[in-house]
Amino acid sequence: MVAWPDREYYDGGFGPEPELWEDGTCAGCGVEVVSTAKRATCPVCAMPCQLT
Repeated sequence: MVAWPDREYYDGGFGPEPELWEDGTCAGCGVEVVSTAKRATCPVCAMPCQLT
């Protein structure tokens, strides 16, 4: 699933390098997520995700 970047952390932006994709697994619900930022919000459970 596509996760929106953490809007508060990135001041409403898409992260420092929006042309790169980060991926990982949400610790809250276990869904695989991708985003344009290392800090994102899970689209399923709204938990913060740390992506690589």
